[in-house]
Amino acid sequence: MPGAPAGHILISMRYVKHLIRRAMAAIWLLAVFSPAVVLAQGTSTPDQPSLRNAPKPWMGYLIIVVLLAVVMAISLMPSKRGHQD
Repeated sequence: MPGAPAGHILISMRYVKHLIRRAMAAIWLLAVFSPAVVLAQGTSTPDQPSLRNAPKPWMGYLIIVVLLAVVMAISLMPSKRGHQD
């Protein structure tokens, strides 16, 4: 390497070998356990939601009106300031 003193290595080969071993172990674990995840999922279809008891649309509108009334009432309340403010 130009500019580096003779015999000076920036990364030790032991560390590089250690990194390669860890990467190979991770790849091996992925190869071993990936099929188990796929097999555990199975091929069954998910349950379909029941729409028999759907809420009425006017209930949603009623909730919106009540929340709007609460926000408007709080917004229009006079502030309680003293004579020193």
